[in-house]
Amino acid sequence: MTQRGFVGQKMLIKYKKQLKGVIIGLIISLIIAFVPFRMQRIIELKTLDFRIAHRHDIPVSSDIVVICIDNETIKKIGKWAISRDYYGLLLYLLSDIGVKTIGFDILFAEAEQGAGNMPNVING
Repeated sequence: MTQRGFVGQKMLIKYKKQLKGVIIGLIISLIIAFVPFRMQRIIELKTLDFRIAHRHDIPVSSDIVVICIDNETIKKIGKWAISRDYYGLLLYLLSDIGVKTIGFDILFAEAEQGAGNMPNVING
């Protein structure tokens, strides 16, 4: 067998493997396309569990802090909903110590009754 014939055979084997992968992918896609949505959701969640359990460790930054308002906080400050003055004070204090990014996950859906009644803690 010539050198050229040997190289041609290797390329043919390589393309057969790639074609086999494409065909398997198409078959799986067709099966998923005809599986009911509820079953797709279950499959996705099960594979998600597997993927998370077998992924590499993700480094965690020590520069990130989460400030949580829990039941103990509400007992100390008063009733829910907490006055927006406290959020303003928190923003002021965090900005004052050099925090670069602040995010809130809260919805201020209604106007606050009696806003601005907090003592002026910032100016003493």
